[in-house]
Amino acid sequence: MKKITFCFVLLLLTYFGGQAQVQLGDGTAIEKGVPFEPRNPYSYAQSIYLASEILASGEITSIQWYFAGNGSLDGSQELTIYLGHTSKSAFDSATDWEPIANLTEVYLGDIDAEGAGWITVYLDNPFTYNGTDNLIVAVKEDSEDMDGWDDQFYAYEVEGNRSITYASWSDAVDVENPAEGTLKNFVANVSFDGIVQACPKPTELIAQDATTNGVVLYWTSNAGATQGSQYYFSTTNTTP
Repeated sequence: MKKITFCFVLLLLTYFGGQAQVQLGDGTAIEKGVPFEPRNPYSYAQSIYLASEILASGEITSIQWYFAGNGSLDGSQELTIYLGHTSKSAFDSATDWEPIANLTEVYLGDIDAEGAGWITVYLDNPFTYNGTDNLIVAVKEDSEDMDGWDDQFYAYEVEGNRSITYASWSDAVDVENPAEGTLKNFVANVSFDGIVQACPKPTELIAQDATTNGVVLYWTSNAGATQGSQYYFSTTNTTP
């Protein structure tokens, strides 16, 4: 029997309506220490998001993370968030922190959680992302308190060590000279608000019941309800 391989590529129509945001990740991994570690009094994490997955530029006005816990994060109410451009696509070692001098402090304050779901942090200082360099998100938490064991954020697996995490029971983090952390090939599910992709990627693409001449496909479109999706079949992975 001859095996026929098809390359199925989805193209979404340009979408300019609705809320401007870029959402990355739909993972359900926990205990990865990103965007910070609620279960320790002190924590610090840096994560790299690639320009090739963000596919947008402009002013980031708020950040959302998906909280998987049931509490209100009462023990994690002293956040400092930094954003910055970087040429790194992964961290080389557990001490390869991006220098704080290369990052911009965009938020200092608390975080409002009411059980599981997306949590929005509105930036004090919106960050202008150039859309060309990769983006570093760094979060420090040093409230001296801690939250419950189940108070976690969802993360998704990536290729390469794109996060460094550090947590301590006793010592606040010195962002000028962070201690050796732990490399992770996970980053937090995130939404960067204020920017929008011209051609949003579909998510949750599933292929089932493949035969030599057909396949059943499902996907979630992130374009507007009236815009829909475009798709084409090809034997090569080259977009038309």
